[in-house]
Amino acid sequence: RQLGAKRDEEATVTASSGFFFAFLLSLILSFIGITFRPALMRLLGATETILPYAEAYAQYIFIGCPVMCLSFVMNNYLRAEGKAMLGMIGITTGGLLNIVLDPIFIFAFGFGTAGAAMATALSQLVSFCILLSFFLRGKSSVRISLKKISGSVKTYIQIVKIGLPTLMRQGLASIASIALNVAAAAFGDAAVAAMSIAGKVSMFAFSAMLGFGQGFQPVASF
Repeated sequence: RQLGAKRDEEATVTASSGFFFAFLLSLILSFIGITFRPALMRLLGATETILPYAEAYAQYIFIGCPVMCLSFVMNNYLRAEGKAMLGMIGITTGGLLNIVLDPIFIFAFGFGTAGAAMATALSQLVSFCILLSFFLRGKSSVRISLKKISGSVKTYIQIVKIGLPTLMRQGLASIASIALNVAAAAFGDAAVAAMSIAGKVSMFAFSAMLGFGQGFQPVASF
């Protein structure tokens, strides 16, 4: 909205504030996840036999949480500027690298489910570096700088208000997925695995709706 109103300096302040705000929240989330990993995995529906694998996977995902969160933030910034191609380059590169690294870490190195998480975290780090380079090289309209962080509470309230609909939409989908996993756990490991596969398939339809919403948001904002 600020870019559409030609208030570029305000947009830079909001972008910088949002970036470091997300970094702080992701560090908190990472700490909570690592500290309470066993309890969280059980809450998410892991059975006793699945729990060791879930914990091994979650450990590296939580370690990479800040990098992943900031990659999503920068991708959203680029899309909001109308530079979706740059955002796609960063995210897609990480996704393709993940596909290549998964079998290497899981089977060649013998790391199992932990290897899958390592591959994801490493791939997201590459995406992060690519996306950050766009901002550092001046490819973006807004800048990310420590000097531009806002000290006004109103700025962060605005950021939360704008992000709340997306948080609710994706958050409710996650809660529904957790509820289904917990229900499936009562029928054994095979049921949990089947629910995971079904969830991946349904994600195709969800991604299409999500993509439409995210693509329309900057248009409406401008």
